Amino acid sequence: MPEDSPFIFISYSRQDQVYVSKLVQKLRERGFSVWLDKDTDYGKKWESVIQEKLETCQVFLLVMSPHSEKSYWVKEELNHIRKLEKSNCILPLLLDGEVWFGLATIQAVVVKGGKLPPDSFFERVREYFPRLGEAQQNRPLVKRSILESIQDFSGSLFSGESLITHPSVLDEDLTSEKPGISYHKLRDLLKRGKWKKADQETADRMLEVAGRQSEGWLDVEALEKFPCKDLKIIDRLWVQASKGKFGFSVQKEIWQECGSPTEYNKDWEKFGDRVGWRTNEAWISYGQVTFGTTVPKGHLPAIGWPFGGSVVFLVVCWVEVFSRVETCEV
Repeated sequence: MPEDSPFIFISYSRQDQVYVSKLVQKLRERGFSVWLDKDTDYGKKWESVIQEKLETCQVFLLVMSPHSEKSYWVKEELNHIRKLEKSNCILPLLLDGEVWFGLATIQAVVVKGGKLPPDSFFERVREYFPRLGEAQQNRPLVKRSILESIQDFSGSLFSGESLITHPSVLDEDLTSEKPGISYHKLRDLLKRGKWKKADQETADRMLEVAGRQSEGWLDVEALEKFPCKDLKIIDRLWVQASKGKFGFSVQKEIWQECGSPTEYNKDWEKFGDRVGWRTNEAWISYGQVTFGTTVPKGHLPAIGWPFGGSVVFLVVCWVEVFSRVETCEV
């Protein structure tokens, strides 16, 4: 693995080595770089190498089992990744036993019996490696990103005249407040009903505007300062292309109808149910987002990164989005 290559840090117990070896092989077949503690160069101080790898990893993949729950090093690694405020990059796999205390709000993938994770898990991992997705978008056996893995229902439903009867959208200023950035590609994707690609484009442009491409997500400060002009353009394109079904302003109205919850509670669960992000009393992952028109109002845009951590992280992200939408009078 090249020194500067984005990678997955796997935290595990040596007693689960047989399973972890199979998992590593599958990850590498999918094009991911993986780092294990056994990869530490001889002569280097163990603790400092672990710390460095935790600070620079894209994904912290935690293999949960009774063995790893008792492991001193696994506990130290988990504690350190939290101290680094990188909880959003924790992806747990439940190999055996029960979900650990303190991780119940992070969706774990069950792999009991030594089975490998489903395709949706690897697609979720790919969300953290946008450059890998771009490099492999033309390879038939490797999905560009989670957005590429979900069937596009909408091409025929939102094509033709209904998408080109808004000359104001086609002619208006679609340039960002930040020089060199525009939303013409987003407009064209939405015009063709390419919802999944439009969602990725929305996320990419928001990260670019905020200058947080390397982080891959927007923190509270970035959302609070997100340009109103850009937010209005993004929302208007989504609302008009979907005939009022999708958009940040649409989602905000539903959120307000649910009591404008600012923390996780019954009202937030009600909001999740309304927009289809919570089904059968369980929050969906980004890999379960449906990109089409046969979905609840407000289901899109989803923009990916808010779904990458715990439910609490999801709440914080979207509350800030809705707050900014209100401030900007979108």
